[in-house]
Amino acid sequence: WVGRLPSLRVLSVAQAYHLCPKKNALEVGIRAGTGELILTTDADCRPPPGWIDATASAFEPDVGMVLGHAPLVPKSGVIQALLALQALVVSALGAGSAGVGFPLTCSGRNLGYRRSAFYQAGGFEEIGDVPGGDDVLLMRKIASKTAWKVRFNASPGVPSSPHADRLLRRQLRYQSKSLHYGVPALLMALPVYIFHVALAFGPFFVVRFPEFWAVLGSLVVGKVLTDGLLLWTAASRFKSRRSMVWFPVLEFISVPYIVFFSGLGALRTSRWESP
Repeated sequence: WVGRLPSLRVLSVAQAYHLCPKKNALEVGIRAGTGELILTTDADCRPPPGWIDATASAFEPDVGMVLGHAPLVPKSGVIQALLALQALVVSALGAGSAGVGFPLTCSGRNLGYRRSAFYQAGGFEEIGDVPGGDDVLLMRKIASKTAWKVRFNASPGVPSSPHADRLLRRQLRYQSKSLHYGVPALLMALPVYIFHVALAFGPFFVVRFPEFWAVLGSLVVGKVLTDGLLLWTAASRFKSRRSMVWFPVLEFISVPYIVFFSGLGALRTSRWESP
């Protein structure tokens, strides 16, 4: 491909800017580039034709970062199907939160940002030793430390396949970044976590106090309806309605997942150690 595209270069990563290997590699690429717009994807992704044009056109004069839909396309099995639905949750939350001006999540599989926004936010400094977070933690820095706006571009999506290997480790790594989101985001997340803890231990409580069964039932119904409406809206927007067949399963395991992985992930070592 270097022979076909004169402007394409292959870089060897020899410098050590950050302890996190991926952020270090990205830093090398960003420093070697000269363009104002930086687009990122992953090695196992295949951006569709028109991806670059569509992403670049979403950069209005006041927009510093453009988030995108990154669907996972399951091949077989329940685990892959649930991971695909989890990716839809990420896109739904990313689109909704960016739409109200407080972006909470994104995916590096489909992401673009201005070079000037990257440097104004301090790049990967302060987060260079955090495993992962080259996407969402950078997004939070741009949103909180600069005047640039963050927007979501729904189309085209950049698909890849779910990774079902080392599942426990991967999920813990995803959640271990949460403590680096910043105080405002954590203040928003804390009530949500407390709510799910209450749902998890609610059945044990109502066994002792049966008069609260109606309250617990109302909370469960409210959660299912809210989650279902959010995901159905996202599934319709991203043309992924088929994945909603797994919504009951995802909803059933969502409470223990959030309580366990979010809690344990926050306690897990979330920084690379210097050699």
